[in-house]
Amino acid sequence: MELIKFKIPKSKFNKLSKEEQVLFVQFGCLHDEIMISQKCFMATIETIKRCSTEVEKSGQTIQLLFFAKLLAEKLHGGWEMMQRCYFGSKLSKKFDKLLNEFTKKDLKEIKTYFNKKKNLISSIRNAFCSHSGTNEAQASVKKIGERAYFYINKKSGNCLFQIGDDLINAEMLSLTGASDLSGAIDKLFDDLSKLTNHFSNFTAECLYQISEKMDIKYKDIEIQNVSKKSELNIPYFIEPD
Repeated sequence: MELIKFKIPKSKFNKLSKEEQVLFVQFGCLHDEIMISQKCFMATIETIKRCSTEVEKSGQTIQLLFFAKLLAEKLHGGWEMMQRCYFGSKLSKKFDKLLNEFTKKDLKEIKTYFNKKKNLISSIRNAFCSHSGTNEAQASVKKIGERAYFYINKKSGNCLFQIGDDLINAEMLSLTGASDLSGAIDKLFDDLSKLTNHFSNFTAECLYQISEKMDIKYKDIEIQNVSKKSELNIPYFIEPD
């Protein structure tokens, strides 16, 4: 895989305004954290395809929804960051004019999504990220079915307390309005994928525009043995060494 390596001299970085410096640092972190979260989400989807037992599929589905919550939190946090560092700093007045037509559409889609009174990503973040609210837990326990499971292993890392995850995740997925698990996951996947793409494009273009101001040097590099998407694997159960 070919990459382009940019070297940022401190002297040129210091010539940027303080607002541009902050935006450059924060958008760089935001871009990478969103992409890492998405890759974990996608890797878990690929791992589910290779599961051979129901308990493995259950562990992977729980892990998938954990990464979905993580990604939702990053996207919502990205929107809050934009309020402070992009719109609040007034840099938007400068950079909106510099964005290419495709990235302007990405920005418009981000604003349209989060300006809605209710949106799936913010609802998940507010109710289910970092911790599960007591109200959601109280609502979920009333819906326990005839069959509920948990699994114990000598290694705590391989224990799976499925009953709690299933109940809380069912409450979370009910926010999608879908009638079944498959439809709910599809709706969640669609929102996450589209927003991740919009944020990735938008932050990268802003970083590029700031880099242009510094007129920084670059060189081509190559990395070997890059994994293919179909090869990604993040298992829930791990055999100890």
